[in-house]
Amino acid sequence: MSRKVKRPILTVKRCFSDDFLDKTPRYDIGVLGVLADSIINEEGYFMSERKQLEQRQFTRHPSHVPLEVWQETESVHRQLHLNDVSLGGVAFQSDICWKPNTIIRLRVLVEQPTELAGRVVWCRQNGKRFNVGVELIEANSDSEDMVEQVRQIEMYQKMIASITEDFYYDSWENI
Repeated sequence: MSRKVKRPILTVKRCFSDDFLDKTPRYDIGVLGVLADSIINEEGYFMSERKQLEQRQFTRHPSHVPLEVWQETESVHRQLHLNDVSLGGVAFQSDICWKPNTIIRLRVLVEQPTELAGRVVWCRQNGKRFNVGVELIEANSDSEDMVEQVRQIEMYQKMIASITEDFYYDSWENI
């Protein structure tokens, strides 16, 4: 009785491009080789691996702090709220889709409002709204101060919510 060996449908191997001087890793994935550039980036990482590496670069802090956003070429300011913030960028929800690579201005409305420049990296539809990811262009001490202020506001809000919740439950126990 012969045994059938299962062979993979798709094999992936790392190789280099034909140009001897170009040492950028490429992948040959057989018939799907044409799609390799959309699956694999220049450094040779699968996109999901690359995203994980990028996300680990900066700690994200969830936030719901008010935010003003506008395109550098327009005067219309949109009043929104942050979803999260890090030293590398911010994410927020918007009623419009922002085109990737659009340069925008952001004003985070904290105790000392901070205005920063950013570049839209991604925009994904979420129901009737859009989640937008922005990379900060001018990462400097102002952006560090803004992240710290947002982080402190979120900690304060959580503390108040916890105290309020404890007070609420304590008052019910005394009835």
